[in-house]
Amino acid sequence: MQLWNISTKKKIFEFKGWNSPISCCVSSPALDVVAIGCTDGRIHVHNIRYDEELVTFTHSTRGSVTSLSFSTGRSRKLYIKIH
Repeated sequence: MQLWNISTKKKIFEFKGWNSPISCCVSSPALDVVAIGCTDGRIHVHNIRYDEELVTFTHSTRGSVTSLSFSTGRSRKLYIKIH
């Protein structure tokens, strides 16, 4: 998968892949962090600046991850919501 800046027409980042089709992708309020949902139920949170996977986990009900979003709580922690 590739991330592109459509305003400048420049490629920002290219992911190596996770051996499963990507079903959704969302950027985080935290700079340089994105979450990628795959059809095998896995979610990958990745820092694109350092090309580092921060965490991977599996959707509890299995099946494809169809939508993700980030939110912040009162404790200023970052949460991922799976829809």
